[in-house]
Amino acid sequence: MQRDIDRELARLDAKRTANPPRKMEVLIDLNSEAATSATLRVSYAVRGAHWAPIYDARLDTGAGDRKPSLELVRRAEIVQSTGEDWRDVQLAVSTVRTAKGGSAPELRSLIVRYPTPPRGYEGASYGAPAAPPPSAARPAPAARAHAAKGKTSIHNGHDTPLRIVIEDQIPVSEIDDVKVELLPTTTAPTERDVRNRRGVLAWNFEATPGEVKEIRVAWRVRWPADKTIVFAPGQ
Repeated sequence: MQRDIDRELARLDAKRTANPPRKMEVLIDLNSEAATSATLRVSYAVRGAHWAPIYDARLDTGAGDRKPSLELVRRAEIVQSTGEDWRDVQLAVSTVRTAKGGSAPELRSLIVRYPTPPRGYEGASYGAPAAPPPSAARPAPAARAHAAKGKTSIHNGHDTPLRIVIEDQIPVSEIDDVKVELLPTTTAPTERDVRNRRGVLAWNFEATPGEVKEIRVAWRVRWPADKTIVFAPGQ
């Protein structure tokens, strides 16, 4: 009998060690000139909880006057091993990855340049045709162009104003015959070359509750048609 009791105690002790009881204590300092009532809400991050999207595809092949259709239904599978009781709680899922922090990535300058000649190549006219004789007529050099545009939409769904900072970038040329221009459809930035990073633009504004704002960026690069360019991250 004592051996069975010892075995059961050892099992319970191992279970307690593997899943120690969790306790959380919250201390809040309050200072009020008069007695009052208040509702306090505490938020905190926990480990051991995750979710994954699940998609149901429902195909209706149609019949009679009903056209074929495909319906996609997105669901969420939620798993948690926090040790807390989540019964009858309100849940909201988000694509934010808190384990990687809440800071935006640091944008670096994007340099547009000619490719570096391979080792062993001699001469400074890499990628260009042989120069014509001095007496030959030289046609006007043709140009090539590449354009890009993007749009960022911001919606303040909170009840209070929010200070918003949006950063984006355009290429920067270090070559005289490669030109980069910001197109007129671009929303005027409030700051250029942010934190001494060439080509990085910023829009700093306050979004009122319910406000929707769009930031547009459009740029174009022009270079000689007989050349090839590459985009490379700067320092």
